[in-house]
Amino acid sequence: MIMSKETDLLLWIPKGERTKESVIAWWEIRRPVYNIIVFLFYIVGNILLYKVLDLFPTGEVYYEFTIFAIIFDGILVNICYTVGWVVDCLLPEKYADFGGKRSLYLWIAGTEFSVLMCFAPAVSTYVFGPP
Repeated sequence: MIMSKETDLLLWIPKGERTKESVIAWWEIRRPVYNIIVFLFYIVGNILLYKVLDLFPTGEVYYEFTIFAIIFDGILVNICYTVGWVVDCLLPEKYADFGGKRSLYLWIAGTEFSVLMCFAPAVSTYVFGPP
């Protein structure tokens, strides 16, 4: 696997005992990358939702992709992101340390969960029909 300087920075975890401030700093440095990833999948999820809605007969069913929805969803995913570093700070080091990579594993799991949630409207509309 080829590693770049950017990838190394993203995956880098400081050695030794970590303070709450260093844990929060580690997470906050990665927030822009998280936001870009989630936003791109959010766009793809909404395009997929429009395609799923096309499968149903036209009528009163619609989904409005508005600036309000983008801002509201952006706030929600960033609240979830903040919960990630809160959990990381509250877990004692002796529990679930994963060889010093707990923050990284929490970050990856949280990002994957957020990306999956980007597709929830399209999947639920496909499975259960439009609202």
